[in-house]
Amino acid sequence: MSGPPSPPIQFVGRAGLALLGAGLIFAFGTTIVHARQEAFYIPAYGVGIAAGAFCVAVIGLVLSWRSRRVGLAVLTMLAVGLGVIGVLAILSIGIVLLAISLALGVVVAARLAADRGGTAAAAGGVLLGLAVPVLAVIAMSGPLVECEPGGVRQGENLFLGAESSSGGGGSAMSPDGRTSSGRTQGDTYEYTYRCQDGKLVDFDFRHR
Repeated sequence: MSGPPSPPIQFVGRAGLALLGAGLIFAFGTTIVHARQEAFYIPAYGVGIAAGAFCVAVIGLVLSWRSRRVGLAVLTMLAVGLGVIGVLAILSIGIVLLAISLALGVVVAARLAADRGGTAAAAGGVLLGLAVPVLAVIAMSGPLVECEPGGVRQGENLFLGAESSSGGGGSAMSPDGRTSSGRTQGDTYEYTYRCQDGKLVDFDFRHR
């Protein structure tokens, strides 16, 4: 039966968890800031999902911190987190990530069988693995419209993609290339925008 890690390793592991906690606070704060900006479109239920993921992650951090088996917690988090990301990215690299997740899951199961005291660490890792990818995806979502010198780049939105099955629209640019404007619509939404000198100067979003 394996025991808890040595003090130096334990210190490094807890420092890593502290950094992860700071990252979670930053990600949730970013989500709140973006939710107040129309161009990002994070609806109220999206903020609720992010808040729920943040709370679950905090519980996972506490369990992992108190378990004294941080390595097992991190390994479990990676196994579950890669599985979640694999499902979300199933049309691209999802299969590879799911295979890695399965391999790590086997390692976690073997370590749990050898160390019955690691249950709390594994539980914390599971909660972190489920919550961290969800919060990260929401926090890292870009704006619907990003103005650039000489053009406009439109981004994809997780929530609009789930709410609407189709979309379309059009855009126009002034002869001097300094001003761009356009309109985009889907089954449930419509928004217009205007960019000037690479900056978004007007944005209006409405549900249909």
